[in-house]
Amino acid sequence: VQDAMMFAMFLVVAIAMGHLTTRLGRSQLVEQQRERRTAALYELAHQAAFAPELDSGLRAAVAHIESIVAAKAALLLRLPDHTLGKTAHPASSFALSEQEQGVAVWAFERRKAAGRFTDTLADAAALHLPLQARTAVMGVLCVMPAESRAFDMSERDLLEAFAVLIGLLLEKDHITAAIQRAEVLAADEHR
Repeated sequence: VQDAMMFAMFLVVAIAMGHLTTRLGRSQLVEQQRERRTAALYELAHQAAFAPELDSGLRAAVAHIESIVAAKAALLLRLPDHTLGKTAHPASSFALSEQEQGVAVWAFERRKAAGRFTDTLADAAALHLPLQARTAVMGVLCVMPAESRAFDMSERDLLEAFAVLIGLLLEKDHITAAIQRAEVLAADEHR
């Protein structure tokens, strides 16, 4: 009887320790993913924000996105008339088809993700994320994974964070250009 009780007690302790070890392993994995995400966001912010000009910052951003998620990326930027451009930024690694451009326009106008891995226009080949800044959508980030590849939730969250960061960079550049134009106009008026 004592041996059976001791065996039962060891079994309970072993099950409890196994459960705690599994929880610890899961939390460690989640923490590693969070750390990778933070490092990737920092690296993107550092490369893009400290680039000498906007184009080189966008090139660095696209290259960083491609290396992190192992997929092709394209940027469609907002035009001065506040519509979405039809040609991808030169830093882009793929050209968008007409169908993909239509999905990008939908994402731009409605300020929502669309395309692959979403509930909206899911038959598209790429995931289209609006470059949402504080005041406006500055364009669309299009990410084309390999045929058999799917983004997990952490990668999708990371791509959405990248899109916001790129949108803020574009907005900063837009505001800086507007301030410079205003200063030139003010200087011309004082002459």
